[in-house]
Amino acid sequence: MVAWDPWEFTQQLSVMSSHVKTMPVDAYGEFSGNDYSWRHPLQAAKPAGPWAVRLAGDDGRFYLLAFDFDGRDDQADERFDQVDAFRRLLDEIGIRHVLCRSSVSDRRHVWVAVDRNIGIDRELASEIGYAAAACYSLLDHGMLSNGATGACRPPLSPHRNGSSSTVIGGHLETLLDASTTPEQLLELRDRLRAAVPRRQDYTPLPHRTSAPVSDTDLPSGRRPLTQLGEMFMSATGGGADPSVNGYQCLMAALYAGWSLEDVAAMVHTTPGLEYYRTRNLGDGRRRPRSERDSRTRLERDWLHARETVRLRHQAFLANQRTAPPKPGRRTPAQDAELRAVLADVDGILESFRIAPGRWGGRHGESSERHVLMAIAYLTLHTGKRAVAASTRTLATLANTSHTTAGEALTRLAAHGFIRPVAQATGTNAAIWELTPRHEHFSTAFELGRPQPLQEHAAPLPLFEQRSLTLNTLETELTALQEDAFTYQGLGVLAGRLYGLLQRGAEVTAQSAAALLGISMLHATGILSALKKHHLAVLRKGVVTGTKRRLVQRVAERLGVDGVLQRRRERFQRDRDLWGWFVDDLTQAAIPPSRRRNRTRAQQPTLVFLPTLELTDTGHPVYPRIEGPGGRRDTRQAAYEYDAGYLDHIFKKDNRAA
Repeated sequence: MVAWDPWEFTQQLSVMSSHVKTMPVDAYGEFSGNDYSWRHPLQAAKPAGPWAVRLAGDDGRFYLLAFDFDGRDDQADERFDQVDAFRRLLDEIGIRHVLCRSSVSDRRHVWVAVDRNIGIDRELASEIGYAAAACYSLLDHGMLSNGATGACRPPLSPHRNGSSSTVIGGHLETLLDASTTPEQLLELRDRLRAAVPRRQDYTPLPHRTSAPVSDTDLPSGRRPLTQLGEMFMSATGGGADPSVNGYQCLMAALYAGWSLEDVAAMVHTTPGLEYYRTRNLGDGRRRPRSERDSRTRLERDWLHARETVRLRHQAFLANQRTAPPKPGRRTPAQDAELRAVLADVDGILESFRIAPGRWGGRHGESSERHVLMAIAYLTLHTGKRAVAASTRTLATLANTSHTTAGEALTRLAAHGFIRPVAQATGTNAAIWELTPRHEHFSTAFELGRPQPLQEHAAPLPLFEQRSLTLNTLETELTALQEDAFTYQGLGVLAGRLYGLLQRGAEVTAQSAAALLGISMLHATGILSALKKHHLAVLRKGVVTGTKRRLVQRVAERLGVDGVLQRRRERFQRDRDLWGWFVDDLTQAAIPPSRRRNRTRAQQPTLVFLPTLELTDTGHPVYPRIEGPGGRRDTRQAAYEYDAGYLDHIFKKDNRAA
């Protein structure tokens, strides 16, 4: 085995490009973040600092593929599980590769060299990146989508923390004697697409399809798992990727109404929960976890999965009443619509990235960002631009008040990001649509009506992009669903930054200000608050996330524990009372001879009546103010609702917090 000099090996590896990318140095002689924006000629002397090789050559074709498995320090075993699963797939296809430890931080890089006489085009490289990212949550695939700027630190190269990239699997010579063919990479793409975990979306319970649907009505009461849930639970050895499979098991358990204790009792006996029994050591071996480690990881992932299920439940609520009948199969018009929606949502996310100042700050821009993100999230669930969403639904998703959400909608419409399709009528929410921001407009067929949530799967490339974009939106919105990040606590900007840190980001006050679009003074204050409450820690001049999840304790310390739950319950109370009011208006418009018989809410016998559903028009008579006018008494209605006289109608006893 040849003992390579790092720079000499880079020169041999990157022969299809004329330069490498290096880190700029600031006025103090220090490297600025993880930025490789300077060019350094390949035939020049060794750079003074870390460098990265371009994956594409000067002709725009890709000759190297780098798969960067990142994540937080406490996600090491998840990272190792995903790397092992990916390497097994490469071995099955016969693709030679090299595994590197990026630095002392223990991140992993998997390198594949393509035949230099052929290479592959950007489209195939991007498809492989999208498919791999859909399979492995800790994979950073951005470098595979950009032939001009996609780059990665090569094997043996130095890191800014003083360590270097170390080969721990394979031989460097396999990268110089590139033999991977486009046919093998096409097979890799297809195998990755087939391995993408099936998405578990919220579906209504059979016995509640026509009942009033609550904003807090998550599945409760233990029931059998779905067929997909059984598949995850029974996966031998935790499946190809025990960490991803274990999380899917928690999602399936939540959809079946199971509790945390139900799952905890199965950890030692259920094959699919292998991740919570053992941990990957990074060398092909697994070691049993301690009881404390197993319980800590299970509780952490359970809380995250619960918020994800609640988020998907909101998407279900936003579309179930206004969706047209589900078509028998997808049509080209639907695929064209989904493709256009994906392009528009990607444009919104790109706007968030390149113009953070437009979406940050103190004057409502942040709420506009979160409300627009919520609309984009709901839109992708339907595959069409139009989506039914009330201000309270959007407020729940964006962690804000319904009045703030309403004001944000008005500003977004005025600025041309969204436009109203239909006003709210009765108990039906208003319908909004994203304004097309690209030249490829979809057909006008059924444009004004949302599609059903349980849509047939799109063609695979569209499905991968939709899943990745949904996961991006879901991750950001889920990070906001914490009591500690309400306006009474640390604020939503702190929640956004905390979410970035939990996904492995390392920031300074300057980079945090750039990411959030705020001043350095404001960013410094947010970082100080996160460090004060042990939600972030300063290491070697940068702020990173902590291993322990202490958000709930912070909420208790700040006195905001339960704020979001109380807000959801308050929103649901408003919906129920409004539904009762609208029902009474509807009955008043019906000729007396055709009206149904209605009891009064205060009658004791009503409590013992069978459970009634909205479609059975089971609302009692709305209370009236005594007098000649007989006006409706909203205060008395609220009293009767709070006193529990209508619990059997609104199924409040079955609502899960």
